[in-house]
Amino acid sequence: MLWSCASREEVIRRRGEWIQSGRRVSPLAYAWYARGSHHESKGEFSDAARNYREALGHDPKSGSAWAALGRVLCRTRAEEAQRAFERGLRTADRRAPIYMERGACRLTLAGGDQRRVLKACSDFALAMDLEPHAPQISARYSSCLRISGRELEAERHERAARLFFGVQAASSPEPTLEEVDRALLSGDLKRAQDLSLELMSPGTLAARAVLLGQSRLAREQAEFVLLASPGDADASAALLALGADLPSSTETLRGLSAPGLLLLFLALKREANSKVAHQFLSQHSAELEHSSDPLVAEALQELRDAK
Repeated sequence: MLWSCASREEVIRRRGEWIQSGRRVSPLAYAWYARGSHHESKGEFSDAARNYREALGHDPKSGSAWAALGRVLCRTRAEEAQRAFERGLRTADRRAPIYMERGACRLTLAGGDQRRVLKACSDFALAMDLEPHAPQISARYSSCLRISGRELEAERHERAARLFFGVQAASSPEPTLEEVDRALLSGDLKRAQDLSLELMSPGTLAARAVLLGQSRLAREQAEFVLLASPGDADASAALLALGADLPSSTETLRGLSAPGLLLLFLALKREANSKVAHQFLSQHSAELEHSSDPLVAEALQELRDAK
């Protein structure tokens, strides 16, 4: 999560029983980080690295951004990745994510080199010392111990971890769309941003907020995104649905997600005419009907019932 990209203002975040104090996320750092995460999820690692560097330009103390930069560089430029990790460890105010990603990188590149495996395990141990509350770090350390051949040590660590975290805390569950929606409905944009990073683009989060009736959050999110990516289709569609003027051609809005398509329909219905809007909706009906997103299905049904 992007806990470290922030201004100096302090905020408090809760994860289970753990309470963390951190800096407030800055709009530009968040927008670039989220865009990098989106490119990374699509396998576009050069674009992701460029976006993470932009995030660091706005928040050079972000441990999350340094860790993410090193992670994507590790796939193609191992030496550059190591330099990024080293610089991050000197600069960041939260170092555990950097140690964890450096350990993962070393483990990936280790091959049969036992010395590199041991260095990777050492990185996971350092991350765990800094953040003993994080079960994912503990799990990575245990896995590394097994890879290094230290089975008994791994078993002892796992028994201790079960006692420390509890039976249900062996792994961190993946965020869901429902959790994102609950965060938006409760007015917690920061939590929605954190939860959505692996699920959708930052522009789609703005579109989703509009569909949920959270206009203020939608506008704030869309404006964040457009600062970093002026051509983002979903963020633009969110502002159009909230009353911005339609562009002369909607061709500039290619690449819309399913929520974005629904918002463009609403904007067309308001600014053009109902016939044009419903022609647009008909053109994209197959795409919308095949969406597995319950929010899209619900909104589509409401639009049809209102015809």
